Amino acid sequence: MSNGSAGASGSFSERRDRSIILAQLILGTLLVIFAALLLVIFKATNVLGTSSSDLTAIAGNVATGVLGVGAALLPAGAAASASARILAGLPSQAPGQAAVITGASATVAPAGGLTTVAGHIITSDDGFWFIQYGDASGNYSTTLAQGPLSGMPSGQDLSADVPGLPAGKYVRIGFRANSTGQASYSQEVKVK
Repeated sequence: MSNGSAGASGSFSERRDRSIILAQLILGTLLVIFAALLLVIFKATNVLGTSSSDLTAIAGNVATGVLGVGAALLPAGAAASASARILAGLPSQAPGQAAVITGASATVAPAGGLTTVAGHIITSDDGFWFIQYGDASGNYSTTLAQGPLSGMPSGQDLSADVPGLPAGKYVRIGFRANSTGQASYSQEVKVK
């Protein structure tokens, strides 16, 4: 499957969803305006006269119903629009792309003995994550496997307490995808 076909169908779907939301908002607004006009014409001006007060009451009730339907459509359309904007702003990743690891940190606990290594990963692939560290920048003499990781395109936090990792060592977080065997790494950080 090529990226072009996925992008094209995605953009058609987005346009279709946007047009549905816009139509819902416009229809709701028009119904509210129409109902308000009906109420003004039939209730306030008494167009049908005093002899047809039943017709005036019926017209007022119909206008109130139309107003209710229009008012019900407005929040649904606005909520759908807001939801689409929120979902579009969330980080996500297509399958097969390399994992992205951000926010790496390594801090020695005040009581000593343990160093907390943490970060955030965005990946759609299943795999395993690990921590590498060493005495010099770019020289990782130790690798500690941390365990399996299920793909979550919207991202997830990583954290592990590593015993015997003193301040001054250089650390990075890694991830290896099961499907491709591709490894991804965070930026290197110095244990504080």
